[in-house]
Amino acid sequence: MRMYKACDNRFTLLFLWLRAICDKLEVRNSKYGLLSSYHLLLLVVHFLQAEQALSPWPVLPVLAKTHSSLVTCDLPISKVAELVKAENPFDGEFSWKSHNKMAISELIVRFVDYYSHFNPSKEAIYIEKGMALKRKQVFGDVRLQIIDPFSPISVCRSPHASSAFFAAIQFIRRQFKNGQLLASLPDVPEASQFLREHHFSPWRTQMSDKIIL
Repeated sequence: MRMYKACDNRFTLLFLWLRAICDKLEVRNSKYGLLSSYHLLLLVVHFLQAEQALSPWPVLPVLAKTHSSLVTCDLPISKVAELVKAENPFDGEFSWKSHNKMAISELIVRFVDYYSHFNPSKEAIYIEKGMALKRKQVFGDVRLQIIDPFSPISVCRSPHASSAFFAAIQFIRRQFKNGQLLASLPDVPEASQFLREHHFSPWRTQMSDKIIL
């Protein structure tokens, strides 16, 4: 994430906006099987690096492809620790400059639009590939599949996280279309409507400690 931050500051801005909104809508709480900050970071990374979302010019590179020596599951833990401490994780070997010139405001609108059309029952997000790929047929609860470069399985395993995220995205999209939720941070009075609508939804009730996060 430090490497992505070094690539383009819009990554940080989009994440901070998303986290603030998710907190107001009460859908970020991994303790109860909801979204974690890491889930949100990866959702932002995918959107900013995928040509499916921002064709033809993504904001972020696919680091697992452009810098496989820095982002790979085969990297020794000692090298990972060294990179975390480094002031410049690229060590001068790489300077990313995106051709995408969209303002953060436009990226926020496009982020919401992209995920409002995303079908988690049919697509899985692969960060190391920089794209969403067709997944196997899903039966039962739909879990958002986010595969980071360091694990062969999804880092998002709770069905409540998926339900909460897409309910929030659809709500934000409706608010945007009505000219609302555009400049309401940090108070976000519109959030009260979302909380009323979803008061009896699964993610608003206390989950068992046995839920796999």
